[in-house]
Amino acid sequence: MFEMLLLSGGGGKPIYYDSGPGPQQLAFGDTNLGFFGEVTQSDLLSASALLAQLPELASNGYQSATVTWLKFAYKGKYLFIARAPVFTSMNWNKLYGSGLVHGSDDVGPFNNGFPTNQVRLVTSGPYRVKARTMGSSYFPCQKWR
Repeated sequence: MFEMLLLSGGGGKPIYYDSGPGPQQLAFGDTNLGFFGEVTQSDLLSASALLAQLPELASNGYQSATVTWLKFAYKGKYLFIARAPVFTSMNWNKLYGSGLVHGSDDVGPFNNGFPTNQVRLVTSGPYRVKARTMGSSYFPCQKWR
């Protein structure tokens, strides 16, 4: 998932010119929780362009050579989520060691014993985006066993 490092536009505008690549008008919802539509890899990032900026993932295979992104608004931020897995054979330690788990400018609440800063920025044209995994909970996995 990518999180745009841009300020959200003014409230209530039907077109969001500062929302990054892809559709500029929300199809559903608002900037608190909304959906813009699909973004092609030529507008955002292809798997090979992403791999060029994250070379430590080179040992992992591509799931798909063509990447389609879904663009969302969430709490005033713009999120880009791959429609299908981009890479295969990933494990949490590799993602954490690459700074791709928490999306925060620190080592995150949970680490693998080798603290690594969790802000990883990649470039897409004129945009800098934060690359990270999707999160589902603030609770450690052990609490859900």
